[in-house]
Amino acid sequence: ENPVLSGSRGIAADLYEDEEHYFVRLEMPGVKRNEVKVELDGDVLGVSFDKVVGEEGKSESSTSYHRKMSVPEGCDPAKITAALKDGILTVTMPKAEERKPRTIEVN
Repeated sequence: ENPVLSGSRGIAADLYEDEEHYFVRLEMPGVKRNEVKVELDGDVLGVSFDKVVGEEGKSESSTSYHRKMSVPEGCDPAKITAALKDGILTVTMPKAEERKPRTIEVN
């Protein structure tokens, strides 16, 4: 189990990286952009949503989801972005300059 992705179960979440960024991808089918909340508190990223389905007062049901995960060391918190497209929430965390791989010239 990946220690970075801890919290409630039920929604698939993936953490991956490339040379420039860390990414968290969460599957949230049927959830609208205005229902999702992404917060950064120190080095903890919180993702949550509250969704009400059905007609008010009749066959209404609500779904809540809350997940917290540690932000990887060496990311730039001021540049974190989130996008929801086709039921997939992608949080992009750029790596700080000192964490990016670099080529060292040999003299």
